[in-house]
Amino acid sequence: LDIGGAYLNADMIEEVLMLISKELADILVKSNPQFKPYQREDGTIIVRLDKALYGCVESGKLWNMKITKQLISMGYKQNAYEECVFNRTENGVQCTIVLFVDDLQLKHCSKSMRRV
Repeated sequence: LDIGGAYLNADMIEEVLMLISKELADILVKSNPQFKPYQREDGTIIVRLDKALYGCVESGKLWNMKITKQLISMGYKQNAYEECVFNRTENGVQCTIVLFVDDLQLKHCSKSMRRV
């Protein structure tokens, strides 16, 4: 199960600034003039990231922290020996979720437990 835009769901913890090139800033201003006041003398724009982006050093860790918190809140227990493995048992049926970057693998889960 691929989580589309997974990293974009993770909130940035620290302030991270990104420089938008002059060429991209020009396109941004042309499509929405409200950004014109933010354009610097050299034509670039500096933005603060509220959400993680693919390519940011912190993105993978932030996404992992967010999905781990979510799975634990749903009753899954994180494996002490392999932190990317989560288990939950319901009505005698075990469900195992394995995380790999932005993919989840569901193992032997009943249909009622597939609400991730």
